[in-house]
Amino acid sequence: MYQFFVEEDAVCKNEIFIEDSDVNHIKNVLRMKKGEKIRVCTRGGDGGCYMCEISDITGDTVEAEILYKEENTSELPARIDRKSV
Repeated sequence: MYQFFVEEDAVCKNEIFIEDSDVNHIKNVLRMKKGEKIRVCTRGGDGGCYMCEISDITGDTVEAEILYKEENTSELPARIDRKSV
């Protein structure tokens, strides 16, 4: 599964708009089509990641429908016990 990064303002209610060099990469290098699934993460902020499906590819924008937001799993569930010295 391919993953792309966008600014937080590229995320709308149920869509994400991918722009800039990623559009060329999606269209011409990967030759992706409508209906293909991608993972999109935001830079900064909460660092949310979304599972998406490409809904439209135009000259300078790729629109992706948000299927669901992934839970933040960046922290491993670990417990550190410290013994008093």
